[in-house]
Amino acid sequence: MFRDAILNAAQENHQDMDDQRETLLESIIEIKEEMVSLGYSPSEIEYFIQKVTTKKLNQLDVDELQSVQIALHRHLDIAKKCMNVI
Repeated sequence: MFRDAILNAAQENHQDMDDQRETLLESIIEIKEEMVSLGYSPSEIEYFIQKVTTKKLNQLDVDELQSVQIALHRHLDIAKKCMNVI
């Protein structure tokens, strides 16, 4: 019985991690699309990602995805501020 409870908890935790990863990946894709719409080239965006990690996005864990998301969001914020100055 105790073993089943541990296995169930582990499965739920794994599902939560998958859900978090999926949400972060979707957010990163949205940020990338917005950056392209503001004039960044896809290769520039990939360069920004490579500054954070050398792995492919689908190979990253939740913490690494959060780091990529934060880095891209910072670049996006800077681009938006520059657009407001012009």
